[in-house]
Order: sequence, then structure tokens, then C-alpha cells
Amino acid sequence: MKVLVPINNRSDVYHNNLFKAPHFALYIIDSTEFNVYCTLKDVMENPYYSLDQNSQVSANKYGICDSENCTIQHLNEHIILSQQMADCDYILADHFCD
Repeated sequence: MKVLVPINNRSDVYHNNLFKAPHFALYIIDSTEFNVYCTLKDVMENPYYSLDQNSQVSANKYGICDSENCTIQHLNEHIILSQQMADCDYILADHFCD
């Protein structure tokens, strides 16, 4: 099973809006009859975290997106990031946009 976890750095889980996380950790979880194994497979940069702040007006102003005020560009960013996450079985998140 693949589990994606939003993180600030290698040891801190990111608890705010999932799509604003600086990084994502991809874990592989396998089990046998007697054990469960968890392996960190990769740490990925969030491609939208480092964008110029002016291009994220909707996300910065509203935090978790206000669907009435969210821009098309911001919605497209969500779609692209979601496609990258599609291979995962689970995504750990406290908050996320609609």
C-alpha cells in the first residue's frame, strides 16, 4: 500500500491545507502474517509551494479554498497535484480544499 503524508521537513507532519505543504513523503506499507513494515520510499517537493506568492493569491487569501473566490489557475494547480497523487492508496490530511 502507498501512503502520502504532507510534511514540513523529514520529521514534522504538515497539518494545514494539504495542497500548501512544502513536501510530501511517500511511504510503502507491507504486511506479513506477523509483521507490518513501513518504508520511506521518497520525499517529494510540492511543485506549488515555491511558486511566487503573487500567483497564489486565492490560496493565501482564503487558506482552505473558498470555492466562490478560487481562481481557475488555482483550481488547475489542484488538478495537476491531484494527478500526481493518484497512484497512492491513501493520503494523510487534516485539511484540504474542496
